[in-house]
Amino acid sequence: MIGADFEYFLNLNAKSPEYLSLFIDDKLRKSGRNMQDDDLESILDKAMVVFRYLQDKDIFERYYKQHLAKRLLLSKSVSDDSEKSMLTKLKTECGCQFTSRLEGMFRDMAFSATTNEEFKDHLSNLANKSTIALELNVKVLTTGFWPTNIV
Repeated sequence: MIGADFEYFLNLNAKSPEYLSLFIDDKLRKSGRNMQDDDLESILDKAMVVFRYLQDKDIFERYYKQHLAKRLLLSKSVSDDSEKSMLTKLKTECGCQFTSRLEGMFRDMAFSATTNEEFKDHLSNLANKSTIALELNVKVLTTGFWPTNIV
């Protein structure tokens, strides 16, 4: 009875999926406050309890994908472990199809980091070492995984 009433109340506001995504984004974003991993994990678990009551999970996914993209591209995430923990929670709750694009975003970031390191190694191993210092950071992104417009 209480669960059904809470679900009704939560879904009265059409912006509930956006607000939940913003809350999770705030917790997973680097900020001035230091939070212990256990505290963050507890907060994410509680957020997932609220997520279970959302009816518009596809809207939540759209906002979460935008927020995740911003965190990954701007290196604003608290930690990869926390991000992957949240992804695992979403995968457990909604299945592989729900998180496949989000996982692809992580693969793209890992590939980009590896490629950047290999390029730096290549530059340092060149026989013709020039005095030009080159600082380059490239992100290789797969079109279908990333949102087309990041707000």
